[in-house]
Amino acid sequence: MKIFCSLNAVSKDQVKLKKIKRYFVNFYKKTCSFVIIKTNINFKLKITMILFRKYAKVIASTVLISVCLFAGQAYSQKNVAAILQSTSDDATKITGAYMKPLGDALGVYMNSGWYNTGAPHSLLGFDVTCTFNTMLVPKLNKTYNIAGLNLSNMKFATGKTAPTIFGEDKEGPTGDVIITRAYPPIVASDTVHYSLPAGTGISMMVMPTFQIGLGLMKNTDITFRYVPKVETPGSKITGKVSLWGVGLRHDLLQYLPGGKLIPLSLSIMGAYSQMNFGADFPNALNPPNGVTYENGTMPVASTYADQALNVNVKAWNVNAIISKKILMVTVYVSGGYNSSKAEYALNGTYPIPNVYFDGVHAPKPIVVDKKDPLTVTDKKLSYFKGNAGLRLNIAIITLHADYTFGKYQTISGGLGISFR
Repeated sequence: MKIFCSLNAVSKDQVKLKKIKRYFVNFYKKTCSFVIIKTNINFKLKITMILFRKYAKVIASTVLISVCLFAGQAYSQKNVAAILQSTSDDATKITGAYMKPLGDALGVYMNSGWYNTGAPHSLLGFDVTCTFNTMLVPKLNKTYNIAGLNLSNMKFATGKTAPTIFGEDKEGPTGDVIITRAYPPIVASDTVHYSLPAGTGISMMVMPTFQIGLGLMKNTDITFRYVPKVETPGSKITGKVSLWGVGLRHDLLQYLPGGKLIPLSLSIMGAYSQMNFGADFPNALNPPNGVTYENGTMPVASTYADQALNVNVKAWNVNAIISKKILMVTVYVSGGYNSSKAEYALNGTYPIPNVYFDGVHAPKPIVVDKKDPLTVTDKKLSYFKGNAGLRLNIAIITLHADYTFGKYQTISGGLGISFR
């Protein structure tokens, strides 16, 4: 009996030791698992930050150079002079008609390349993606109707249409601006001859986007776009650009009975972004030689060294996305709605032509300095669009290409790293 009790006691002690051992083993496994998960997350985030630091400024510089090519063409001395020699109302109408296709194209660019699958990331899954978007300019956006602007002070003897910034690379119709100034009972006047600005002759814009996607809870992920403010100095043009955006994608199949059994991915995504671009053009517009202020003093060139063009574009889009993954290939299609709006401003000091009459001598041309003479807000661009594309997965590397059809056609392609 004593022997039995002793053996029973030993058996109980062994059971206790086994439980303690199992507890520490489980604790060790959980701890190691947590460390491994944490290490993987840190590793992924480290890769993301390295890629972001390496490529964000490259992307920004590419965007800046692309926009500067168009702004530089639009902002030649002759073009600015032609616009500002009219009344402020006429100048606003002409600038809006000439520049609107650029604002529209930038809005299309900002609304492109947000997704390449309908499946949101799992929790803490993420991707780093670079996409090049090619915007094809519609033929209708290469000219504008002069008569439709209802100009009050600019007269055209010939020509009904003029090139936009994407139009033909030759000057538009020639017209007259009649500058008047009242000296009761006399009205002095002077007539200035000019041609409307030429276009660039370019029919497409190719610009990159760089973004990071991160998986959240409830089958939702968030996408960030951010281009830090970058300045590119040049001999004639000094530009700066910044861009940011955020998008949310959410799975819809989870709300359908048996949704997990459907061999497709279905989600809805919305995104908003904003771009600010500025180009400095010191002394792009100077007074004609020999022309003075009303008091007879000569203008000083340094007065006009602060001339600049600033562009602000805001864009948003919403899309329903369906995708199907077959082995390494994902096919995706979507339908959605794009909207964008741009604002342009001529900042700095500009010499505006005028006329002076002393009541005795013949009227003579003079200049009057004007600060920040022009701000134009585009009419909003809104339209429905469709999209279809393919994505190829090779381990963690992704390659994608798609085509967007609508008022503006866009061809996009790029590559990325994805941890789903």
